[in-house]
Amino acid sequence: MSKVSHEEFQHPFGLQYFGLKLVAFILRGLSSLAQSRAKKLQLAAIPHNVTRSRIEIPSREAGRCISVDVYRRRQTKGGVDVGASDPPSAVHLNFHGSGFVVPGLGGDIAFCARLASEVDVVVLDCDYRKAPEGQSSTSLERPQCVAYICNHNKAPFPAGHNDTLDVFAYVIANPTSFAPNKISVGGFSAGANLGMALVVSDSLPKDSFTSVISFYGNPNISKPTPSPPSKTFTSGILLPDIVRRIFYASYMLPAVDQKNIGLSPFYAPVDRWPKNILITCGEADSLWVPGKELVDKLKGKGLEVEWHSVPNAAHAFDKGVMVKESAEETKQKVDNVYSQAIEMIRRS
Repeated sequence: MSKVSHEEFQHPFGLQYFGLKLVAFILRGLSSLAQSRAKKLQLAAIPHNVTRSRIEIPSREAGRCISVDVYRRRQTKGGVDVGASDPPSAVHLNFHGSGFVVPGLGGDIAFCARLASEVDVVVLDCDYRKAPEGQSSTSLERPQCVAYICNHNKAPFPAGHNDTLDVFAYVIANPTSFAPNKISVGGFSAGANLGMALVVSDSLPKDSFTSVISFYGNPNISKPTPSPPSKTFTSGILLPDIVRRIFYASYMLPAVDQKNIGLSPFYAPVDRWPKNILITCGEADSLWVPGKELVDKLKGKGLEVEWHSVPNAAHAFDKGVMVKESAEETKQKVDNVYSQAIEMIRRS
């Protein structure tokens, strides 16, 4: 295990870099078509007692920002909507799935909005830089950050990891809005990896977080993933090994130590983990085994560790892709998973 160096680097220019850029371009194009319809459906389903707004958080790099969607409960008096509620006592940081490559902010609207509706917590759904493009620095003509600049500053590790740290720093720097002792973290797929890496970061004080939630994230990208326990699924997608290799090659420079806890939080000491941990993965997902291995490592160590193995589910089973079951079956499967996560955040 090695500590995280926060110095940022660019991919070396060459055939491999341009090949990765080409693949990333294709995957982003395909993903944007699928995400557009999904986002519209999720936006229409936001509970009436929840507001959603966009803010821009300054990053450590001058002139660049991090886009964050904020979910809060509405406040009503006498049946009249008076806007968002007062700042709640807790905050949850969510990081979307991306393969570290594909933009996906807004892909988790359903979970974030439901969490804000059911629990006294403000939800920050956070963007982060994507690989493989080299980091660029753009000065602003005005003090405030703009989403365009944020979305076009993309870089390999540790750029995305640094963005998660910057979001945490923003929360800590605003104690009148966010309770610094009540911060939970979660994410989906690559965002779950980033969330786990954040909570075990050796650059932060221990016990900075109350809980961490991983929806089908890989806590150990230093080794190949074995076959999952099942090949049967009725929702979700199979993540081909070649696609995962492209994602990781885009995110990691060749010389990086893959056991670095910023990349593979599995190798973090047990005492770096928060008290409450939930790991969820479909039984047909290639990331099932590394998730279960993390659970086995942490159980019996004084932590509240929960493992939710989802039958008949592959990767991203909650996103409405490759569904071969009834709408009611999918709804029940997703409701069960989200409810378990929300309950952990509530009690932590």
